Amino acid sequence: MEIVVAGLLIILTLGLMWATQGLRTRLLRSIKSKERAREQARRHLVQGTRLLGRSKPREAAVEADKAISFYPKDAASHILKAFALERQGHVGSALRSLNTALSLPVVKSLSLSEKAEALVKRADVVLAGSPGGKRRLEVALGDLHASLAINPDNAKAYYLLGRCYERKGLKAEARQAFEAALQIDPSYRDANQAFSRL
Repeated sequence: MEIVVAGLLIILTLGLMWATQGLRTRLLRSIKSKERAREQARRHLVQGTRLLGRSKPREAAVEADKAISFYPKDAASHILKAFALERQGHVGSALRSLNTALSLPVVKSLSLSEKAEALVKRADVVLAGSPGGKRRLEVALGDLHASLAINPDNAKAYYLLGRCYERKGLKAEARQAFEAALQIDPSYRDANQAFSRL
């Protein structure tokens, strides 16, 4: 009887060792495949950034899509796609890409300063779009306030905030925002022109 129990224990031990070895192998393969996917996404992101820098937005958008297909939780790929689409004149699609980049869980891949810049870019795209729509204007205002809460030294954010206030008919607030932009960057031509206009 003891020999049977000892034999069963040996078989059970060998079975457990075999199962844990298989589990470990599968886990390592899974980690390696995720790393490969991130590396591929990084390559396409770098290539897309180069193409966008060479004024080839269509090819940059294709590279951004490839990067997103490898690793969809990287906000940088969605932001690159938004820049490329905006340069092609596809404002609605660019806005959708920025919305994806700023949604959970994708936004977790951004640092605070990158998030602030992405919020400013989304507000810029909203303001560049159709002039109507109070809801879109409120979204842009919310993005700019959130961005300025993170980085209060952003002249472009103050300039865009002034444009939002100007569209709402709040001239005093618009003037203050343009003035704040000029205090940060006195050579900001657009803010200077807007300030002079008011």
